[in-house]
Amino acid sequence: MTPPRPGEPADDSITGGVRDFYSRFPYPPLADEDTVEVMLGAELGYIRHILWPWREDLEGLTMLDAGCGTGQTSVSAALA
Repeated sequence: MTPPRPGEPADDSITGGVRDFYSRFPYPPLADEDTVEVMLGAELGYIRHILWPWREDLEGLTMLDAGCGTGQTSVSAALA
């Protein structure tokens, strides 16, 4: 199969196959809400300490999740 040229859409059968695979086998596996809450608290504290030690919170910042697994932590961080 020939890959699409730049600007051309990908083959829908391939796109659908990849989407189906990652829907059935998320990586990393989805965690329960309690686990995400504990992990998120630690991660946000670390992020704030390392990147913005002068900030009291992360209000108003924008998050980019670029191929970082399921996005579960990013969504939780954005909601927090």
